[in-house]
Amino acid sequence: MNMEALTSKIPDVYFDWYARFLPGSIGVIAYFLITDTSFENLSSSLVLYGFISYLVGHVVQPPVGFIVKQLEIKISNGTEEKYKIVKKNK
Repeated sequence: MNMEALTSKIPDVYFDWYARFLPGSIGVIAYFLITDTSFENLSSSLVLYGFISYLVGHVVQPPVGFIVKQLEIKISNGTEEKYKIVKKNK
C-alpha cells in the first residue's frame, strides 16, 4: 500500500475538529451547566475531557447531519435533486 492510498483512508483532521470535537464540547459543557455540576472533576484531566467530547461528537454528528440534510432539501424545494439529475445527464 502506497502512502497516498494510506493517507486517503485517514479521516480529515479538520472534519473531526468542527464536526465532532466542537459539538461534543458544547454538549459536555451544556450537560455541566444544566445539571449544575462542577467543572472541577473534568477540568483536572483535559485528555479525558477531549476524549469524552470526541465521543459525544461521534454520537451527535449522524442525527444532526440527517436533520441538516432534511432542512436543506426542504429549503431548496427539491432543486438540489433536479441539479443532480441535470449534472448526471451532461
